[in-house]
Order: sequence, then structure tokens, then C-alpha cells
Amino acid sequence: MSGFPAPPSSAAVAEFRDRGEEIVSKTLELSDFYRGLEGEDAGIVASKMRKGLEMTHRVVASVAQVPGPALLQDQVSWATTRLPHEGFTPAMVAANLATFNDAIGRTLTAEHAAEIEPIIEWLIDQITTAPSEGMG
Repeated sequence: MSGFPAPPSSAAVAEFRDRGEEIVSKTLELSDFYRGLEGEDAGIVASKMRKGLEMTHRVVASVAQVPGPALLQDQVSWATTRLPHEGFTPAMVAANLATFNDAIGRTLTAEHAAEIEPIIEWLIDQITTAPSEGMG
């Protein structure tokens, strides 16, 4: 993906913001990331995922008010330097963001999802191509 996507409309951002809890819950429902884990381990991973998805949701919702990639560059840095220390590799983060994007498509109107999804796709692309400084 080349270049940062066009800012979404205020209506798309409003629906994305207002339906954030649904999107996060749908992402967790669709994710198989923590499937197979049991008891406390599954709960810890699901809790970390929920917190990360909620933070990502807030940042993406803010992008419309601060045009350009600056806020999301911080997310990329966090995903490639800090999250590996929590046991989440950039590849895992990218996979979870792809599920988040799927949840956006299943939750928002098609028109609004089409405006928000390119931002998540840009974020996935940046995470998968960034050096993994935290893994060394």
C-alpha cells in the first residue's frame, strides 16, 4: 500500500467511534489467537488483546481530527518495539489487526467500513514492513 489513506468522512468516524465496543467484541469473537489457551492464560491474553484493541480504536478514531500518519506511526513503533516484550510479535499484531478490520466490515455500514478499512490496512502494512527492534 502506498501513501497514507484519505481521511474518512465525519459520518464514518462517528459510526466507527460510536460502535467501538461492538467492533472490539466482534474482533475478540472472531479471533483464534487465544483459542486453545485455558483458564488464567486465556483470560490474560484476552484482556491484553481487549486493551490493545480499545487503544487502537481510540487512535484510529482520532486520525480524522489529526490528518496524516503521525498518530499511527506511534502505534507502529509500539507494536514493533514494546509488544514483543509482552509476547506479541509484529506478525501476531498484524493478524489481530486483520481480524479487527474484518470486524469493522461486519459491524459498520459498507460505505463507512470502506472509509475506515484502508487506515487499518495501512497500519498492518507498516507493522509488517517495519524493523522489529524489540525482538533483538
